[in-house]
Amino acid sequence: MKYPTAFTLVELLVVLTIIAVLCGLTMGAAAVMMESGRKTKARGVVDKVRAAIETYSIGPDRLLPVTSTLAVRLWDSDDGGAGGRGDGFLDGEPGKDPGFTGGRTAALNAVGYRGFLLCTGFAVSPSEIDRVTGRLRDPWGNPLRIGYRTAAPGPFAGMLFGVWSCGKDGQTATANNYESDFTNSARNDDVKSW
Repeated sequence: MKYPTAFTLVELLVVLTIIAVLCGLTMGAAAVMMESGRKTKARGVVDKVRAAIETYSIGPDRLLPVTSTLAVRLWDSDDGGAGGRGDGFLDGEPGKDPGFTGGRTAALNAVGYRGFLLCTGFAVSPSEIDRVTGRLRDPWGNPLRIGYRTAAPGPFAGMLFGVWSCGKDGQTATANNYESDFTNSARNDDVKSW
């Protein structure tokens, strides 16, 4: 008696189940690896932005002397925040960035200020720039943030400024006040320069 050489239904179902389980495990690992890649990319961009700001501040071609009132907050020069203190985002192009008003834009244009990317010559791919505002974006599509130390010791570990990406959730550390946001690590997915 000759037996058929085809697979049985049970054998096919077992093989399909094994394949489905392996695909599920692979998808989970791929998602973790992609998020890890985004964090690594954000760390690189944040570190390069910090270095570009430090290099610009000592370079011969800077627009304003470091002691100038305007240069103190040069990379957050728009008047989108309280009291004209900036909106906390790394500046885009003054003509595009919604934080700038007409008077502030004219004053900055008069000294040649064109936003962080154009002034420093910071090289990025076009996909990392918000087309509407001209701001540099992190891998999650959120604009990079910048802050300046207002009191000692401040959140920036002895530095005069800090640059950061708000991470996947798009929010700075916690909903608490600015100074304590960076010390509370309960929900902190930020990528910081300090």
